[in-house]
Amino acid sequence: MTYSQEEMRPKSSPMTEPVGRTTNVAAGPAPTATFHARVAGVGLVTTLVVLVAACLTFMLQQWAVARTQSHQMYAGLAQVTAMTEAPAIARGDRPYIEASLQALAGGRSLESARLVDDKGALLGAYQRPATKTPAKGAATGPLETITADVVADGRKVGKLTFQVHSPRLTALLPQFLALTFALLFGGIGVALFLARGMA
Repeated sequence: MTYSQEEMRPKSSPMTEPVGRTTNVAAGPAPTATFHARVAGVGLVTTLVVLVAACLTFMLQQWAVARTQSHQMYAGLAQVTAMTEAPAIARGDRPYIEASLQALAGGRSLESARLVDDKGALLGAYQRPATKTPAKGAATGPLETITADVVADGRKVGKLTFQVHSPRLTALLPQFLALTFALLFGGIGVALFLARGMA
């Protein structure tokens, strides 16, 4: 009986598979982060939280400083105006009193001024004209009352009252945010550099 070459070739079986043949193996779990990487991540998050809190505190402090400076400036202006008005009140010079009050229009945040004598009678007043657009640099916050006694020859002859707008936080935000973000991004850069070194 004659056999072909195909029939004479031995057939493969599980027992005759080559030993060195590789088989597909399912991939194992991804390697977990190292201890240093975890510490760096926690440190970075903590640094960011502290930086944001510090920047917000800085903005609020700067707003408080701006309000204090505004109060001191207009309190000083009220004192100077009261000293200027004292001789005019003593001699009854009403035109000079009115002219001095109208000169207060240069105070961009000053809403009104009112001068009365020692009996409460009105001697003169100034009221800022109502406009839709406030002057550049003028505060538009809540009104604050500032008073100063008018004294002539050691005797109180009148009282000057200012109504002044306090600075709003929203009006100061652009300049505060610029400085705050500069500090924030600088701190974030340092934190990232340190975190990368610890990873």
